[in-house]
Amino acid sequence: MNSSVFKFGLIIAVASLTACKHDSASDVQIKEHSAMSQTGKYPGKPVAPIDINYAMSKSAAVGETLEVEVQISTRKNVDDLKVVYTTPHQLESADMKMKHSFGSVNANEKQVVNISVIPQSKGMYYIKLLATLVVDGRSQSRSFAIPVNIGNVDPKAYMKSPTGEVIDNGSGRRIISMPAQVSE
Repeated sequence: MNSSVFKFGLIIAVASLTACKHDSASDVQIKEHSAMSQTGKYPGKPVAPIDINYAMSKSAAVGETLEVEVQISTRKNVDDLKVVYTTPHQLESADMKMKHSFGSVNANEKQVVNISVIPQSKGMYYIKLLATLVVDGRSQSRSFAIPVNIGNVDPKAYMKSPTGEVIDNGSGRRIISMPAQVSE
């Protein structure tokens, strides 16, 4: 019994050390660019097989046009791909066309949507994008939020803090006790 536990532990240790050796330059590069892409790797939650990469032309400043290039790809062949985006009033859209239809698209083929916005005030805002694909008459959609930081503000300042009370649950874990809401 102890021998099998030792062997299992040894296998886990060797696998962990082997996995650590694969942190190559390409792995680091992927980590650096992960903030600029959104993929469908969410365990336990099915999503439409649509991924995006986005890049901004420069750092965003109030009153100056900001170009956002969005590359959309699907992980399978689709009969139709449609993209619609909206911007908050603080990011005035300079585009006349906020809806795009690409028709039939092959798997991993990149489609580009260029978004131009003119920031009206400093802050953290989001361009909301909805991509819909159609395969055999059935549609699937996936939504994305592209963060735009105007004036290099601290994003933490725009995060909402919990409304509950942080308490210790007695076993050393901190939990947030939320107020109950009664519906009638």
